[in-house]
Amino acid sequence: MFLRGWLLGALLLLASEGQVLADGFRCPKSDRLVEVGYSMKDVVARCGPATSRKDLFETDCSQGGDCYLVRTGEIWTYDFGPSYLTRILYFRGVSLFKVEEGKYGR
Repeated sequence: MFLRGWLLGALLLLASEGQVLADGFRCPKSDRLVEVGYSMKDVVARCGPATSRKDLFETDCSQGGDCYLVRTGEIWTYDFGPSYLTRILYFRGVSLFKVEEGKYGR
C-alpha cells in the first residue's frame, strides 16, 4: 500500500512539472518533427542523442495483492538551451507514447 501511494505521488509530481503535448514537437536544431508512435531510433535520427535518460518503471500487482515495479521503458530529456523549453519523452518499450514540455533549458 505504501508503495502504491509513493508511486502515485511521484507520478503526480512528474506530471505537474510538464505540460503534455498532444502529438509531438519539432527539434529546434534540425526543425524535424517528432511524434507519438515514433521509435527511439526515429527520435535519435531527428533530434540526436537525449541530454539525459532514465528508466521508466510502472507498478504491476498480482491478484493476491502483491505489487512490484517493472521496468517498462525509458524517459528521455532533451535540453536545447535557454531559449527553448525542455522536452520530456516517455517510451514504452521502444515506442514514444507521451511528450511533455518542461522548463527552459540551461
